[in-house]
Amino acid sequence: YVLVFSGEKLNGFFTGHNSYEKIQVDYYLDLSALKGTVSMTYNLQDNDNYDFVSIASDGTVKQGRISNGNTEVFEEGTTDVSKPLFVRVVSNDTHFRGYIDKKMVVHGHGDAPKAGSAGLKVEGSGTLILQKMSLTKL
Repeated sequence: YVLVFSGEKLNGFFTGHNSYEKIQVDYYLDLSALKGTVSMTYNLQDNDNYDFVSIASDGTVKQGRISNGNTEVFEEGTTDVSKPLFVRVVSNDTHFRGYIDKKMVVHGHGDAPKAGSAGLKVEGSGTLILQKMSLTKL
């Protein structure tokens, strides 16, 4: 099963309806043809309040929180986006981690978030391929 997001000026935010507090979400993504950013979101309350791990087309990886529309970045790293990626995001109390191809790239700390939904946000132009997404409650 594959879900493809393709076009110019992509601006989509897709989330589930269930709420989770402590979670691990695995994504199999290919953003090699995307000029923009994909964000794996979790603990989402609304469009202005959620946690995220983002990967930009230049390879920049950020882990942080959007609170009342303001972005706080807990940690930054880099990765190679020229190939398909296995991305894992983990939210466990005050610890937030982002793994790419089973290597921890970002690890941030913040206040324990409220339970919320998980999803995917894509911004930019080109093509993003989501091959698989799975969620595990911790």
